[in-house]
Amino acid sequence: MHDLESSVGDAVLELFSSGLASSAPLPVLPRVDTPLGAVRFTLAIGELPVDGAGATAAYRLPHDALLVAWDMADARVELLLARPHTTFPADPSLLDRFAAMWRVRARRDLPPCTFGCELERPPAAHAVGPSPGECLEANVWADGQLTLALGMEDALTLAARAHAGAGLPTRLAPLVEEAVWPYTESGLRRRLPALLAGELVQLHFVVAWAHESEDGVESWLAVDLPPGAVLAGAECA
Repeated sequence: MHDLESSVGDAVLELFSSGLASSAPLPVLPRVDTPLGAVRFTLAIGELPVDGAGATAAYRLPHDALLVAWDMADARVELLLARPHTTFPADPSLLDRFAAMWRVRARRDLPPCTFGCELERPPAAHAVGPSPGECLEANVWADGQLTLALGMEDALTLAARAHAGAGLPTRLAPLVEEAVWPYTESGLRRRLPALLAGELVQLHFVVAWAHESEDGVESWLAVDLPPGAVLAGAECA
C-alpha cells in the first residue's frame, strides 16, 4: 500500500493516495441510506469503537466520494466511501450501490479489529439470509419489489490477498483463512487477527439494491466486486 503521504492543499492522506482530494466538513456518518433502511459501516479496535464523531478529518474525492480519517495514538484509520466503478455495464434493474473500504495501519501492536456492515434497524423486508458465492460473502433481503444485498470478500479471498501482501500482512494468511462465520441478523461482520506495529489491513464492503426479479440475483451480483472497483470509483489508490 502507500507508505508516503499524499498531500493536496490542506488535505493529507496517509493510507490512500489521490491527486484530486480537498478538505470536507465534519462530521461524516459512515453509513448509506437505502430504500430498505440505513446501513452502517463500523470498526472496533479491540473494544474501542471508531465512529464518525471521533474523526479528525474528511476529504472530498472525485465522483462525490468521501474519505474519512481518524488520527489515533495507536493507529491511523481511513475510510473511503464511494460508488464503485466497473468496466462492464450494470444490470438495468440495479438501482444503486455504494462501497466502503477501510484501511488501518497499526502504530503500536493492536488487538483484533472487527469490521461491520449492518442495517441500523431490522427491515420490514423478508430476510433471504446468507447467500455466499465464489469469493463472496453476502447477506440479502427482499420485500417483493426490491432486493438489498450487503457483500464482502470471503475468507479464502482475504487469505489470497494476504499471501500476495495486498492489503493484509502475509503472516495473517492462515489465520484469515480460518475466519469464523461472518453473518449477523442485520448484515456482515468480520474480525481480523491482532496487528503488529507498522502493519496495514484493508477490507471493503459493497451495498446494492435492485428491482426484484424472478431469480433475485441482481443486487447479489452487484456486491461481488474486487478492491480495484472501489478505488476506481474515487479515482484513488
